[in-house]
Amino acid sequence: MNELLKKASGRIALTGILAASALILGLVESMLPTSFLPVPGIKLGLSNIAVLFAVYFIGKKEGFAVMTVKVLLSAILYAGINGLIYSASGALFSFGVICLLIRFRCFSVVGVSAAAGTVHNVGQLFAAIILLKTGMLIGYLPVLIISGCITGVLTGLITAFILKRQDLKRIV
Repeated sequence: MNELLKKASGRIALTGILAASALILGLVESMLPTSFLPVPGIKLGLSNIAVLFAVYFIGKKEGFAVMTVKVLLSAILYAGINGLIYSASGALFSFGVICLLIRFRCFSVVGVSAAAGTVHNVGQLFAAIILLKTGMLIGYLPVLIISGCITGVLTGLITAFILKRQDLKRIV
């Protein structure tokens, strides 16, 4: 597999596969029941597994490409312009944190994912405050921080399992 990644065509192909995987994971997630959740709007963020995997296995540029394709195509296929704004704001905040924490190399995949999940929700909250022109939404912040951390840990554990199971070396 590492030989494949040394070639540009292999990196591009794997990036495309991961982008498609992110879209499929997002679709699967949208089919899961959420009525048992105490707060509406909380999602697991399963498609972020593909983004994290891309960053750790291929590189930051490819991870950014997977994230961008996921955000744009999800908006076109499922969410529309409002979904694009919320998703993009959360994704950009999240990706920035991923790149920052990986650079310092002091957090595991799970820690990076937990921070990214938390910041993703904060980014979406800021977008909502701006779009809806109300600061009242800030009361939702504690719930979003807790849910982002929990879902980030979950996606981080899955990503770490996949990376370890494949016996892959980190390429960052």
